[in-house]
Amino acid sequence: MSKLDKYIRLNIKMTCNCTGVACAMSLAMGLTAVNFAVIIFAVVFLGISLAALIKGYKRLYYTTLYEEAAYVYNSLPLEPKEVLAGKLFAGSFMMTMYTVSTLAMYGVMLLMAGDSITFSTDMYWPSENTLTSLLASSIASDMLPFALPFEALSMITGAVLISAIIMFGVIFANSPPAPGKGVMAVILCIILYMALFQGATITAKWLSVDYSPLLPLAQSLINAAATAALFGYSCKRLEKKYYAAVRRK
Repeated sequence: MSKLDKYIRLNIKMTCNCTGVACAMSLAMGLTAVNFAVIIFAVVFLGISLAALIKGYKRLYYTTLYEEAAYVYNSLPLEPKEVLAGKLFAGSFMMTMYTVSTLAMYGVMLLMAGDSITFSTDMYWPSENTLTSLLASSIASDMLPFALPFEALSMITGAVLISAIIMFGVIFANSPPAPGKGVMAVILCIILYMALFQGATITAKWLSVDYSPLLPLAQSLINAAATAALFGYSCKRLEKKYYAAVRRK
């Protein structure tokens, strides 16, 4: 097993508890649709899942890079780009698992609504809204076999891009010569998210383009290109931090 493989496993193990809590709370949100009286707990479960994700990303991109624990976690002799690659892989895995659990939660709610189990599911999900009809409302049935693989690819590359945006924001906020640019980093991350994830959709609507499997494929290409650019920038900033630390010694 290579050193990079060990480092990836270390990062996944570091965040596995946060991933598990976030996914469990996401699934629990779907169960709150069983009764309208307990649907308020969905807000609580959502808050817990988001807090778990934030804690996991903080461990990945801040605690083990900029706090005292960084020396312990980065004891393997790796280049800065290998360090970030391991962290990006672990962060992408965490976000992908959370996205899958969220889709499963929607599936549970749709199944409940299809059987008209409760008032709460009928209120938010009319009984005729089965999963098939929901997909068919935006995707023609004859396109589903072609569209689903591209939609899955778009989902996975989107999870990687979200992790890359968070990594970029943390490194940008803590990079020299003026660390502590937290507010600016948050604003940049929001702008990047909106432009990269909503830009293609808004453009297609503006041009009155009907749905095509090429749209999620194009979004996947945008996700990959943006991830590569953000990863390259983050590597350069982290290399400067490491080289500065070497010069001080």
